[in-house]
Amino acid sequence: MINSKIKWSVGLSDGSNYHEDKELTNEGLSAWQKLLKHINNKKLIITSLSLCMQERRWNLPSAGNNPKFKDFDQDKPTGYRCFRKVGMDILNGIPENKTEYVVIEAEYPKYKLQTWVLDKEPFPSWSSVIWKT
Repeated sequence: MINSKIKWSVGLSDGSNYHEDKELTNEGLSAWQKLLKHINNKKLIITSLSLCMQERRWNLPSAGNNPKFKDFDQDKPTGYRCFRKVGMDILNGIPENKTEYVVIEAEYPKYKLQTWVLDKEPFPSWSSVIWKT
């Protein structure tokens, strides 16, 4: 997944933006872990999360004060996450049919909204609502 063409981009509560990089810090942290450490140290929150690739962009709803898309004053996300998933078949110990996804998630009090993007041409995407029980 390090060679993923799809990268995440976040907006933070201090107005700054942070974009995924390929580099690991000296502590061996991933870019997302490095971001979370920065947020914790500066006492910030993520206000927006997107996936980006060249001219393409997949956005989750914003938690900021003045979002670009505001749908009927709905609840704002209470948190965000980004992760990658890999699926594959293993036949006789040999992996095949490897499928890689980049996933962004907005958390709400009663549900989570996820956007999944296949990290392969033509980069199809799916949205999923997961209700909490």
